[in-house]
Amino acid sequence: MVILIKKILIPIITFFSFFALGFNNSTSSNYKSDIVVKGITLKVSLIQTAYELYNVNVKNPKEFNEDLYKGTSYDAYKHYIWLKDTYNDMDDDLKNSLYDIFTTNDSWSYSNAVIGLDDNSSLEDIIKTILNDDYLNLSPSFCKEFDNFFTSFYEDYFKSYFYKNKASYEKKANDINNLLASKEVDIINFIESSSGLDIDNGYSYTFYYSLNPVESQGFKSNKKLISTIPKNTPYKDIISIPLHEFSHIIFEYFVNSDEFLDAYEKLKDDKKLTKMYDKVGKYAYNYKDFCSENLIEGFSKFLNYRYFQGVYEENIYVYDLDFYRYLRKLNFNPQASSLKDVSINFLEKTLNLYP
Repeated sequence: MVILIKKILIPIITFFSFFALGFNNSTSSNYKSDIVVKGITLKVSLIQTAYELYNVNVKNPKEFNEDLYKGTSYDAYKHYIWLKDTYNDMDDDLKNSLYDIFTTNDSWSYSNAVIGLDDNSSLEDIIKTILNDDYLNLSPSFCKEFDNFFTSFYEDYFKSYFYKNKASYEKKANDINNLLASKEVDIINFIESSSGLDIDNGYSYTFYYSLNPVESQGFKSNKKLISTIPKNTPYKDIISIPLHEFSHIIFEYFVNSDEFLDAYEKLKDDKKLTKMYDKVGKYAYNYKDFCSENLIEGFSKFLNYRYFQGVYEENIYVYDLDFYRYLRKLNFNPQASSLKDVSINFLEKTLNLYP
């Protein structure tokens, strides 16, 4: 699974092993899933693939190397070869523009500007929206360079590659949506009953398949949570990712309370947390949010345990595994004790914040 929503790209890793599923196989006529999976779209894949081209060939070829792609799948390896061949075929002007574009802004910032566009948006729609985005505030000279690069990249390289792959991704999305419907998956209702807290009406989760087989991105647009995912993302992760992200909404009820703010101040002295925060966390979170993420991930592990009977033996952060085990040991029931109280008790007793 992938932890998303922050302005970062991270490798796709499946963190869970699962045993029993336990779904309802009948589908009622009025069922409507709160999770939708869509095929590849130009608004997602154009920017992401250009950034991947930059990562593989310019920014970080040692990490995004042949072995990474080959170890992912044969299709991923073929995609890597296309990225290498495409870059090698570009002239120096295109290569220089690619460098300028992604040293000026990261991929997420460009993608975030267009993620709300219609799924059938054209190249012209995408370029126009990015160039006129107030947050990006691009200079006139850069706008011209951006327009020239993506027009050439699309016409000379990306267009044929995109449409060659489009049908297979559409089929994959339809297959997953049919599976979600056959299981009558209702993630929001499950989280509400498991936490004792409500999620506002109107929230939904949309997945877009991406041509990038090793990275993913996440976005939030009003009450619509969005993730881009590779084609090889397991069905179980399509459940697990929303369990984590909707848990953020649940924890918003109390993570800014006086009790938690006091705990976060004390956690500044926690050497394990500060070490991991300095190493990786500070690039995506402030310290308070990083501390909260330990609890949120622990709770989402517990939700996965309830949903799939998943077994977890590894931390993603520092204390998420401990919190998951704490909830399991308590056999957490929101009718007996609130999630807020249980979370504070965990911080107090397990981390000895108040000796």
